[in-house]
Amino acid sequence: MSKIIQDSTLVGRQGVALVEIIVSKMKHVWNPTTVDSGIDGVIEFRDPKTGAMSNTIVQVQIKTGDSYFRAETDEEFTFYADPEDLEHWQGSNTPVILILCRPDQDIYWVDVKREDIIDRSGKKAKIRFLKSASQFTIECEPQLRSLAITKPWGFHLQPKAKKEVLTLNFMPVTFPVNRLYIAETDARKPRQVVDAVLDAGGKRWDIDNFVLGSEKIYALANLRDPIFAGACDQATIESVNLAEWLDEEPALGRSLLHGMLESICYNHFVIWRKREEIFFFEPTESGDPKTFRVEGKRPSYQTVYKQYLSKKVPDKVSYHRHQAFGFQFQQFDSKWHLAITPTYVFTSDGWKTHPYHEEYLKKINEIEGPPAIFSRLKLWASVLQPIQDLCATNYPHMELGPLLKFEVERGIDDKSWKPTAPDDDEDSAPNETAELGLEI
Repeated sequence: MSKIIQDSTLVGRQGVALVEIIVSKMKHVWNPTTVDSGIDGVIEFRDPKTGAMSNTIVQVQIKTGDSYFRAETDEEFTFYADPEDLEHWQGSNTPVILILCRPDQDIYWVDVKREDIIDRSGKKAKIRFLKSASQFTIECEPQLRSLAITKPWGFHLQPKAKKEVLTLNFMPVTFPVNRLYIAETDARKPRQVVDAVLDAGGKRWDIDNFVLGSEKIYALANLRDPIFAGACDQATIESVNLAEWLDEEPALGRSLLHGMLESICYNHFVIWRKREEIFFFEPTESGDPKTFRVEGKRPSYQTVYKQYLSKKVPDKVSYHRHQAFGFQFQQFDSKWHLAITPTYVFTSDGWKTHPYHEEYLKKINEIEGPPAIFSRLKLWASVLQPIQDLCATNYPHMELGPLLKFEVERGIDDKSWKPTAPDDDEDSAPNETAELGLEI
């Protein structure tokens, strides 16, 4: 049986031949590849006057035939590229162009490293060709030459891919006791429950956390205890799985989770500020700075509260700075997580919000970079996790695990996240704001 050569093979050869003719008319050199690995050839540029070779190149992939011209109109068409091919082309350390042609009709080209013409939303990447701007003719020679000029001069290799471990600001939430007590109640306000328990001889800490809703009380404490007799109808008490109830009642559940978080923070003198909706380290009675030990490979201490004296008036306290965090309970993969956002609060006397709190906060955020924010994130993770001490009494109803981490194939350049220098604002806080730049 005779050897068969398909028409498509001949059409493909016509496309390559057409490209070679046009490159030759440009007075440059076409070098076809001997092994097809996604690149059909290389255009090497020369000086048309002297004939001197420049040793600058553009790699070329050629597709020939009507089937490659998809969604065609009078103005444009689309080429569907396999993701593997596109990654191969874009991974080159030299320019790569894609040429589509129909022999005896038209021929077009694009720079495949231009992300603005690529749509990656589907299984295949869609590369958009504008007919008026992408004809492969002698006139496009200056554009091709500009692609081949490396800036700065030299031979460039892609940086070696490095794996990096990313740390998220999420802490997984677990419930060691995992039990919730529900009962009918006439109480409509939390204070009514507290007063009923106190009247029965109970203590405030006996009550633990609870929420009210739909004429019921949902409590972590065992409502069968006699001290709750005046707070609920003990004949209606039922005990349920806490985690399952949170899934069924996420709105009430978040209120209960908030109270549980308050209990964890309270052990470290971290309290809730309703105005800013953040937790913060309360001031020391003496006004002395407060530090906290941050666990890790190299344990360190961070200042979590400090008062700063005025530069203008001797012995006058200018402001108090407290480490703080905002939070949100979120559920994904059927598990609860605590999202932490480190921040600061600035006060006048350790409690009252400073008149220039917003200006001070803006200033310190402009000064601090990712490493400082990450350091404060680790601080709060240390504060909120259970104390690893046999003598310690940790909150029994909720535990927060270590910050979530995962490995990515490519590292992220932290410098890219650094903000540009902000414009000076003459109408912001008074000169005391400048102290932040000196005393942070």
